[in-house]
Amino acid sequence: MINSTDILSAWTRIGWNEPSRTGYTALLDTDNKTSLSGLKFDALHALANFVNVKDTYPDSSASASVLNALLKAWQQNAILEVTKEVFKTDFIEQGTLLDDPIDFSELNLNDSLFVGWKITVPPGFVLTIKSVELLFDSVATFNLYVFNESKLAAVVSNKSVTTVANSVKVESWDYSLYGRSSSYKTGVYYVGYFQNTAKAVQRNYYGKDSICGFEPIKAIANGTSLPNHKDVSYTGNTFLNLDYVVRQDFTDNYLNNVTLFDEVIGISVICKLLEQIHFSPRINQSERNAKETLNALSAKAFLDLNGTAEDNPEVPYKRGLLKEYQDKIKNIRDQFSKRKPSVVTIK
Repeated sequence: MINSTDILSAWTRIGWNEPSRTGYTALLDTDNKTSLSGLKFDALHALANFVNVKDTYPDSSASASVLNALLKAWQQNAILEVTKEVFKTDFIEQGTLLDDPIDFSELNLNDSLFVGWKITVPPGFVLTIKSVELLFDSVATFNLYVFNESKLAAVVSNKSVTTVANSVKVESWDYSLYGRSSSYKTGVYYVGYFQNTAKAVQRNYYGKDSICGFEPIKAIANGTSLPNHKDVSYTGNTFLNLDYVVRQDFTDNYLNNVTLFDEVIGISVICKLLEQIHFSPRINQSERNAKETLNALSAKAFLDLNGTAEDNPEVPYKRGLLKEYQDKIKNIRDQFSKRKPSVVTIK
């Protein structure tokens, strides 16, 4: 899994050169000209230039902001696509925290506490809460909260849930807790709710073999802020069940080795441009010398993208960029496959 917010925070890895041709200058914005890696798309392929981007974009009247948004989307999507291709296998575990028999007579007292779970996610991993299971004696609507121990204000405070009287209610959530991110350097979270008039059925927790740590907690409320750690008590029972999945978080693998990805990300973006050139509906002789010129450009884009067959003796073999892209993805994946993460089970 990848934290897309973190890896896209510095997405301007490769830039476009400012064209000198009349009618094409001063259109590129600063972001699209910026190259944190020092690489330029124009140097990676003969057809990779802003003139071809503009001339083959389907809408000939597209504004500079539209074209800049296109280039930004191409590079950001390429980063996401490449990282997902490289880091395909990330599953670690999944489970449900509580599996004890339900005793509807075991109702908790409403002490106006914050109750739920302390969850510890190690660096390099991400726990996604797929759903929460609620079991109350009456109907009530309230919010679930998520706190990170490094921040007083709640990370999440607006996850509204509504219970069903004397029946299990499952609420989908799909919220991820990262062991480390640009926002939080610690993977310790508190997930729960502030007690209200409805009474929850008490459940017993017997522990879980997991790479993550789970501890049922109750705490004296600190308004709607993070409870003081001195006011947190650890119990053997709780009132909130979680269905979760843990995956390996490859965000740091990318960020710490970003130069390893630059070229293949560049190839991915150029493939998107070549597809645009090949399938462009525009044939405008005021922009091109002749219809044949544009047709030749389209044919070259198709050839550079797809290459030629290796087993055709009549045509010289040419490796297309799509094949080169897959080869480079495999090479990067092979390099990371030799680096096995250390996995420690927390009981």
